[in-house]
Amino acid sequence: MEKENPDAGNDSVLTTVMPNGEKVPGGGVMNQEVAAKFFALRGDNFEKAVEDVKAHQLKVEIDGPFVGCWLLTQISYWNRDKERIVVLCENTVVSCKYDFVAMKIASVERIYLKTVKQMQEGQFTLPDNSVVAARLYRGVRLTWGVIEEQPWYQKWNPLNTEIPMATFTSHPVYGMTGMEPTERYNVESFAPSLKQALGNFPGATVVEDQPIVIESYAGVFSYIHNQSRLGFSRERGGVSF
Repeated sequence: MEKENPDAGNDSVLTTVMPNGEKVPGGGVMNQEVAAKFFALRGDNFEKAVEDVKAHQLKVEIDGPFVGCWLLTQISYWNRDKERIVVLCENTVVSCKYDFVAMKIASVERIYLKTVKQMQEGQFTLPDNSVVAARLYRGVRLTWGVIEEQPWYQKWNPLNTEIPMATFTSHPVYGMTGMEPTERYNVESFAPSLKQALGNFPGATVVEDQPIVIESYAGVFSYIHNQSRLGFSRERGGVSF
C-alpha cells in the first residue's frame, strides 16, 4: 500500500477564522486534496450507498414514501462528529452509519416523526464555562423525550444509545474552497424538507433560529475524535477506515 506524505493534506489542525477573529477547528477550511480522502465522495459511492439503504432498510409500510437523502454529520450528545447518510421519508428519519470502505451498512437509527416533540434550527452554542471550541455551521436538532429525566449515569455514558434526541450539521466538505456547494452535504437543505414532513404530525413544535446548546465543557476526547475525523470513512496516513 502506497504511503501518503504525512505533511500533505493534513487537516487535523485546519481552522476557519470567524469575523470576530475566533478560530473554529474541525470542519472548517478544506481543499480538494483533503476532501478526496473521504470515501463517500469517490465516484458513485454515495449513490450506491443510498440504494443499499433503500433496498435493505426502508419499509414503505413503516417509513412511508421516500422524500430525500443527505450526507451529514450527526453530533452525539457527547459532542462527537459522526458521518451519516440521513434519509427522510414521510414518517421517519433514518440515520445510517455506512462503511464506505467495505461499502456496507454498519448500523441504522430510525426516528419516528410522530414521536418528535421539537425541531430546533439554529447556530450551535456552548455553556458559559465551556472551554470547547465553537462550531462553524448551523444545525438541526430533533427531540422526542425529556433529556433532563435521563439519570446522570446514562447522560454521561458515551455507550448509552437511549438519549432522546438527534443533532445534525453539515458534512465537513460542504462549502469546500474552490468548489460549488453541493446541497446533499448541507444541513440547511435538509431542514426545510424535514420541517415540511413534521407538518403532518401536530405533536411537533418547530423552533427556528434558536441556539442549539451542546452540553460539553472540556471534551478532550471529543476534541481529538473530531480533529482527527475518526467518525468518517476516509484515508489516514495510508490506512483506510
